[in-house]
Amino acid sequence: MERLHWTADGRAALAAELAPASTLHEVPDAELRTQLAKTIKKFTTAWKRGLAKADSEGSAAVALALAGKLGDKDLVKLDETSIAGLLSLVGAYDSENLHPLGELVIRKRGVKFATRVLARMWSQVSRYYNPTWPKSIKKLAVWITAIEDDHDHVHDTSVSYSKGTFTHYLQATYQRATAARRKEMKQTVTAIWKDVPPHARPALAVATQDAVRAKQSAKELLHAGESPYPYFAWSHLPHLIKDAELALELLRDDAPSYALLANVGAALFPLYLERIGSSIDRNTRADYLAQLANLRGPRVAKLLAEYEDTAEYAPTVRAYFTAHPDLLEQVLRDPELAYHHDDLARLRQK
Repeated sequence: MERLHWTADGRAALAAELAPASTLHEVPDAELRTQLAKTIKKFTTAWKRGLAKADSEGSAAVALALAGKLGDKDLVKLDETSIAGLLSLVGAYDSENLHPLGELVIRKRGVKFATRVLARMWSQVSRYYNPTWPKSIKKLAVWITAIEDDHDHVHDTSVSYSKGTFTHYLQATYQRATAARRKEMKQTVTAIWKDVPPHARPALAVATQDAVRAKQSAKELLHAGESPYPYFAWSHLPHLIKDAELALELLRDDAPSYALLANVGAALFPLYLERIGSSIDRNTRADYLAQLANLRGPRVAKLLAEYEDTAEYAPTVRAYFTAHPDLLEQVLRDPELAYHHDDLARLRQK
């Protein structure tokens, strides 16, 4: 019954949501290396302190980072596991520290190699311990290890930042790339898809904005019974998937988005109805109503009409009925909205 009818604000919000994140594509190599050197210097002691908890992959990453051999010739020689370890390490405490090295890897080894490295990173986990946070990092310990495919937190980037950070950096790279470069990344994902563990596949789908792969990975994870729990997948895949039933099944407690609205349209109405009527703060409800206002239809009109007398929501309600005066007349005739009739009648265009 409802259909998408984007408002000007809705189109702007959708464009902002889909806009690629910033990258370091325009930053000269020398500046990237300066930033990387500062990171290494800052965290040298923390990495050494973390060696007691690191495994062989973690120890190897520290040794490489501190050897002072990350020039162009060195980056070309290192294999995927070594580069993955370095990226996991440098972004383990402050995720943006990963960007300079990640950009250098893309430049010196290409997007195909970087995409394979991303998959490898998802079999690593970074950890840190800082008893003096937030005052200092004087006692900080940082380490990385390999992680088993069935580990409870294999999908988790809430502490293990690096793999999530590089996923989004490659996503921004993909979004800004030429058609030829995008094709390279897609071909790489196709080539390695069957060989990478299931917990790495959502990241590959996100990095290449692939709705088909996202759906395939989501179904696979559902079939596996969600153990270990797919934290990253359920936070990101729903906003790529165009299958309304599947997207809504995955969304769970996560917030709807303009991208999801664009993908599945009116199928989101029941979710908005549930969320808007739940115990949420007014700012969140205002955001949901603004998203909902991009659907034209009688159910949306009736729901919005109930919020015409609240300051935070009134601008959205007024704009909706200004754009759709026929729906205003319909809600004015609705006996269930009699309490709001006089206020709604004032919205009639003169």
